[in-house]
Amino acid sequence: MLLCPFFTKTFKKKEFVLDYQQVLHYRIQKAWETYDDAKCLVDSNRFSSILNRTYYACFYMVIALLLTKNISSSKHSGVKSLFSKHFVNQGILEKKWGSFYSGLFLYRQISDYEDLKNISQETIVTNFKLAFEFLTMLE
Repeated sequence: MLLCPFFTKTFKKKEFVLDYQQVLHYRIQKAWETYDDAKCLVDSNRFSSILNRTYYACFYMVIALLLTKNISSSKHSGVKSLFSKHFVNQGILEKKWGSFYSGLFLYRQISDYEDLKNISQETIVTNFKLAFEFLTMLE
């Protein structure tokens, strides 16, 4: 629900004038499509892929949220830091959501890049379920 009031703003970036409504709609749609991809993987027990798609769904929604303050980052760690700085630390969102997003970031890093390290299926499923609440709240 946080993004809806910002749909009428516009911003400039690199010589292009983009309509917030178009960009936010695109990012929100991409977030939900990516979450749906994760949902499709649940039945096939592709837990590492579920975690990856769950993280990216949240990442896309956080990018949309950052756009409401006309801020962005080209790095995942920057997106995470800006999310905490501008929304969690300011009291706009509960600290539990900052912890959730940071944890999801860490789990995705481990799952994607660290050989022979696995995140438990229970942790992945829990985060997948929490992501729905997170996405719904941010939208």
